[in-house]
Amino acid sequence: MINLILIINKKESKIINYITIIYLCILFSGNYNNPDYYNYENNYNNVLTLSSNSIFYKNKQYGFYFAMFLCKTVGLSYNQFLFVIAIICLLLINNSLSIFIPSQKSAFYLLLLLFPFLLCIVQVRNFIVLSILIYSIKYLLLPDKHPYKYIIMILIAASFHTVAFVYLIFLLLPNLSKKNKFKYFWICLAVMSVLSMFISSNLLSSFTNFVMNLLNTNDSANTLSNRNNNQWISGVLFQTIIFMVMYVMNSYYDKQVEKLQHNLNEINSIYILCILCFCFMPLMKITTLFGRLIINMIPIYYIAFLEFEKYSIKTLKALLIKIAFIGTIILYFYWYLYRNYRIEIIYNVFKYNYGLYLFLK
Repeated sequence: MINLILIINKKESKIINYITIIYLCILFSGNYNNPDYYNYENNYNNVLTLSSNSIFYKNKQYGFYFAMFLCKTVGLSYNQFLFVIAIICLLLINNSLSIFIPSQKSAFYLLLLLFPFLLCIVQVRNFIVLSILIYSIKYLLLPDKHPYKYIIMILIAASFHTVAFVYLIFLLLPNLSKKNKFKYFWICLAVMSVLSMFISSNLLSSFTNFVMNLLNTNDSANTLSNRNNNQWISGVLFQTIIFMVMYVMNSYYDKQVEKLQHNLNEINSIYILCILCFCFMPLMKITTLFGRLIINMIPIYYIAFLEFEKYSIKTLKALLIKIAFIGTIILYFYWYLYRNYRIEIIYNVFKYNYGLYLFLK
């Protein structure tokens, strides 16, 4: 509520932002009833006795294994471990916000809470990947680029969840910023995305086995073999719609640059990242679990949206672009989260929460 008031009054408060971070940490770490909670808790409580037999160790996700091992060794409970994870991840995100949208953090956290933060409470390892991605993307977006730092951060993220390896494709961003190369890449990518929708089951099986052998991890095997015939279409539709909105947003902003006397390369760069996300479409055909690759990009789209909201000239077209963007996010929130998990996630996150219970007691 306070964040909403600050947004309306176009003010920003460091104290309120840090209070918001603490609130999100409590929401994240206090929950004790969600679809993945008991599996994570059981692995955490047994990490000292299972040692190298831990599922995360065997699946080569050493970062998450050692994080659990260290916190369990010093005597932290599982929910205290979650609080440590939450505070580190949110501070990583806050670092990037301080660079890109320092005066719009309240709006960002409100959007993050809408989607996908509640989903992150369930997908703990994926939340770590999401936060590292947001933190490291500055190494590719800022004028002073550091691709090697980006690679290091993505490799760290992959030690928590192997799906993070896919984001190495964003290293193509600097080259694709050159229009002559970008045109041909876009044509190839469009053709590949369309063809991926007609991939045969036999070819999918071959690709599944290849990735399983490449990563040598049961986690990838479980992920890649969990196919769902038609649910991937919703992810493809969302990616297509958000691309169209980002295209209009980027085009509109490009036309206003001279009038604004404020050139934000980040909006154009994030638009290109959005296009690169079409590379994930074949993976989503294999399993809907790869939908998190698209969902992890939503907070980065928020950065572009909030920069656009701040610097774009206030016209009816700009207003319609903003409505289209927010409408797309709300629609995907309803279709992906509310429609399928309104009890298991949305309701349970707030009802079964130690932190909220202490505040409301």
